[in-house]
Amino acid sequence: MDIVCFIRILTQKMVEYKDQHRGVAQFRPEDDQLLAEASAQKNVFTIYILKSLKNEKSYVGVTEKNVTERVKEHNQGSNVWTRHNRPFKLRYFETYVCKEDAM
Repeated sequence: MDIVCFIRILTQKMVEYKDQHRGVAQFRPEDDQLLAEASAQKNVFTIYILKSLKNEKSYVGVTEKNVTERVKEHNQGSNVWTRHNRPFKLRYFETYVCKEDAM
């Protein structure tokens, strides 16, 4: 399922839920089969902040991978900047369904 389709589904479900509950806009994606399937397929994006233990510099990234695996890759020197500033510690992360929200 592409992002645009997913957003349309989510928006429609929010409207339906709001209509059914007299304006109370509470929605749990796990209650909806289509949204639950998207999450199960790992179609999620994680924004994360790393802190260099070498020099206290911060690194902000976005990934579709498991965030702990991505931190391991950075600590193994997966790109030039992180290679020169490793090792890193994961300081913060948030996971989103839409890439645009993660950015």
